[in-house]
Amino acid sequence: MAIEFLDPTHESGSAQFAPAKRLASLKGATLGIVSNGKKGTRPFFDVFERELKQRYGVARVVRTTKSNYSAPAEAGIMSEAERWQVDPDLLMALIREESRFDPRAFSAASARGLTQFVVPTARRIAADAGLDPIEPADLENPRISIALGAAYLSALGEHFHGDLVRIVAAYNAGEAQAAQWHAQCSSDEPEEYLTKVSFRETRGYLRKVLTSRAQYLELYPPPAAD
Repeated sequence: MAIEFLDPTHESGSAQFAPAKRLASLKGATLGIVSNGKKGTRPFFDVFERELKQRYGVARVVRTTKSNYSAPAEAGIMSEAERWQVDPDLLMALIREESRFDPRAFSAASARGLTQFVVPTARRIAADAGLDPIEPADLENPRISIALGAAYLSALGEHFHGDLVRIVAAYNAGEAQAAQWHAQCSSDEPEEYLTKVSFRETRGYLRKVLTSRAQYLELYPPPAAD
């Protein structure tokens, strides 16, 4: 089970969820509780919801299940994540927030496919990664789109030394801009980095992707080591 709380101070004015770190933070909050969808858990959630409201002052509880964080292309994602040695939960989270797993997703900026690349960027990534040349229609092919996303995450991971926040920021705003925000920081703390991100869209994107990644990590845990 994962618990999140609605950040009432988020500048977008829309529902933005963040990990609930302290019970003291829950007064007046809206909680999102994610279950694994197993049968027989409703009585537990009824008791848990009542306890949260009575003891901790939670204003509202929103229940959701694993299906809200489904990953229709999970097999292909896991395969490409292993191939490119990237975090599969991050790759799933990016695809969820970029396209909601719609292979025909098309943005106002002409980005398309599961991982939302414009053609010139896709061709650059493919050339750098040694993938086959890209044609526009290829971006709507889930296998190719996932491979491009994984290859790009791999390149960003190497460029930013595995710094998750900078990797996600760069995916949205570009490597140069992500590096510029980091140059303004006096530490490597993610919290400070977020204060330096000057693009409202990227701030929201970071929150959404990192929240989704946390949910996928909770709902699709890696297999236990032998």
